[in-house]
Amino acid sequence: AIGLAMDSHGWVSVAELIEKINGTRRYHITESILDEIVRADNKGRFRYSEDGMRIKACQGHSIPWVEPELTICQPPEYLYHGTTEESWQKIRQTGAIHKMGRHAVHMQAEEAKAWQSAKRWRKTPIVLKIDSVAMHADGIVFAAAKTSRDTVSPEEP
Repeated sequence: AIGLAMDSHGWVSVAELIEKINGTRRYHITESILDEIVRADNKGRFRYSEDGMRIKACQGHSIPWVEPELTICQPPEYLYHGTTEESWQKIRQTGAIHKMGRHAVHMQAEEAKAWQSAKRWRKTPIVLKIDSVAMHADGIVFAAAKTSRDTVSPEEP
């Protein structure tokens, strides 16, 4: 929305991000404020490049042309998916969790983090316990996002 030059994996220049946010005159941000946002985010949503010159959102991209940087992996025995009671009814009817406008369905290795996701919808939260080993045995490919946090997402088969 603010005209950032984003590469195919969602990376943007830290300097440009700060400049364009401040250019909106709606917010004022500094490198130290950005550092605190990244550090304080308990879900690992953002990541700096190794040289600290670029930043990206690590999960939940809804921009169709962004290619997530994921590593194919063996999932843990169980994963957790935070959702709402309303969505749970749809999942029961269809037998599937749909990725909606995203690249993959986001799941957590820690139940507490899935509850954080579920509560953000401001509807009745629910957390599903997923038998990821059985899904993997059925041919579903799992991939982990490259973050400093423990997130795992199944890819489309």
